[in-house]
Amino acid sequence: MVLTLNNLTIRTARPTDAEQLCKWWNDGKIMAHAGFPNGLNEQPEKIRENIANNKSPGLHIIQQAGKPIGEMSYRQIPPNTTHYAMGNTLSGKVAEIGIKICDTTHQEKGIGTTLLAMFIDALFTYYGYDKIILDTNTNNKRAQHVYENKLNLNRVQVRENAWHDQLGNQQSAIDYEITKADWYATHTKKDEHMGGMLPPADNMNHNPRPQNATPTTKHQPRLIPAYLHLRQEHPKDHFATESITREAHWRGNWDMNPQISDTHLLVHKLRLCPSYIPTLHFIAEHAGKPVGHIMYCTSKIIDETGKTHEALTFGPLSVLPSYQGKGIGQALMRHTFEEAKHQGYRAVLIFGHPDYYTRVGFRPAAEFGITTHDGKSFDPFMAYPLYEGALNGITGRYHIDPAYEDLPQDEIIAFEKKFPPKDLHIPISISVLLDRLPPPAQKALESLKEKSLMIMQTKSEREIAAMEGMDGAAIETIRTVMKEHGQNWGKKREKNKMKICILMGSPRPKGNTAELCKHFMEELKQNHAKIEYITLHDKKIAPCLGCYKCQKVEGEYGCIQTDDMQAIVEKILQADVLVFATPIYTWQATPPIKAVMDRMYGFNKFYGGTPRDILNSGQSYALIATCGYDLDYGAGLLDEGIRRWCTHSGLPYLGMYAVRDEDDLASFQTEEAIQGARQFARIVLEEGTSRQ
Repeated sequence: MVLTLNNLTIRTARPTDAEQLCKWWNDGKIMAHAGFPNGLNEQPEKIRENIANNKSPGLHIIQQAGKPIGEMSYRQIPPNTTHYAMGNTLSGKVAEIGIKICDTTHQEKGIGTTLLAMFIDALFTYYGYDKIILDTNTNNKRAQHVYENKLNLNRVQVRENAWHDQLGNQQSAIDYEITKADWYATHTKKDEHMGGMLPPADNMNHNPRPQNATPTTKHQPRLIPAYLHLRQEHPKDHFATESITREAHWRGNWDMNPQISDTHLLVHKLRLCPSYIPTLHFIAEHAGKPVGHIMYCTSKIIDETGKTHEALTFGPLSVLPSYQGKGIGQALMRHTFEEAKHQGYRAVLIFGHPDYYTRVGFRPAAEFGITTHDGKSFDPFMAYPLYEGALNGITGRYHIDPAYEDLPQDEIIAFEKKFPPKDLHIPISISVLLDRLPPPAQKALESLKEKSLMIMQTKSEREIAAMEGMDGAAIETIRTVMKEHGQNWGKKREKNKMKICILMGSPRPKGNTAELCKHFMEELKQNHAKIEYITLHDKKIAPCLGCYKCQKVEGEYGCIQTDDMQAIVEKILQADVLVFATPIYTWQATPPIKAVMDRMYGFNKFYGGTPRDILNSGQSYALIATCGYDLDYGAGLLDEGIRRWCTHSGLPYLGMYAVRDEDDLASFQTEEAIQGARQFARIVLEEGTSRQ
């Protein structure tokens, strides 16, 4: 099993994990909750042997950003078995699961809730289980809260003095279970195309619940994280993976004549080649549906002495068009790179989009002294060493399986008949780009003597920028035109350092809203934004007097009151994006936030006879809220109010990110809340406009 969500991965344990598992299992502090305060006194050799011989098939490693942080496991209970703890006969396919976050720096961060939701859903969705059971110590109150209130598991029984720990102390346990039917009844999937990477819409606030509001019960639907399930391709998947490839590459026509894509035939033929590696052919599934795949073949580098060095190439890498741009391709690459390394391979070489693959670590093959089979070097030919020094001392010419070039037109037409009819893609002429370029840049591209716009996907920004007649403006025009026709082109741009002003309206400097803002700001900082974080509760901000004096001052703020608002206004007007961060108090922002909003009346010069002006023209607004009801009921009024304010002022509104308070600070430390805050920061950076 391999499950991945953002930087979290659950994967089947390998023999190479034995040392790490041994370290955890022999640590009494980690194992105390399981009844082993002195550790298990295991030996890595024994663990390695058990994993290698498949004696621990349900053992999995938890990774965050590639680093092991814990373990998960499941074991199938034999059918019609009387469970040792529950005492009843378990029918159907039943799995008993467990989890340990062993790295203490990752404990009590909400990661466990996300991991368990992924694990349970995968066992039901992909592995055919009918029921999941697990237990916890009666002293583990946090686990009980997660199982009952976060995951909607059913408490079966409490077993008093059920067992003795390593020191002879009696321990009690609580048993939980959930059936597949109950899981699907109380949990919902994210949207079809994974657009729901933001937190769920059941984000909420603190106000007293009205009689007609839905109570928070264990039967309230929960949103299942939009994880990916990665697995090896099986023979029954052949048509599905070929269909995914057909959809993904249907528009990849380099010629101006409309023609059938040949890429799905390539997938079919590569499976028949001796170079094909079935153990590295992985499918990505989302919500039970295959959405992408990657396949590998062996290749070779032949040096000047004739010595051959084995390497890998992948391709086609295919993701359904409606799922592209969601990180699925990168997830498939990351996992298969790790698998390839463990299978003993040294490097991957490809021909691909030079400005895309360099983002995941590929470098020009020429840097390693490797050329194409005919001695050429160009930007789309790239290499990825699977470990440090993997290509040291290896140079030569690169050779791939001839099947990549053996795609006769008659075979393409015959193979296409196996699939539903599909309109041919009409290629886009490069003239749509040439017509937008100034004459010197136009002449440069005309020298390529190409007719299709798709040829630009084989050209790096570096290569095009080096052509005579090209300048920065022309490069941006190329980027724009390609984007207009559904293609990303060029290096990933570093935006001008966005200036973000965050107004914190909570009276608690380390409260829930501040916790949410912390992760929001971490993402902003990683993307080099300039942040001005202003706490309002300790400032003197008088309410608006409604005197209209500000409206009579041209080109300046003009408020007659002298308090801390004057300095705050200065910071606001310097920002590209203004973020209001507030808990919801009686369906509104806190008093300091409301006072600032009212005093910003002087920004719009609409009513005093002076020339019409908006002092913060071009600025974007955004809202971060912490609350306790459903989104519309709890925070909808404030969200709509700011939206109308922006419409009235002609300013972009980037939306609201809100998280429900179910367990005070812990609600804002879950992996879902953290990733949601980071995602919202990326939206702010992507959609906000620099006023520089």
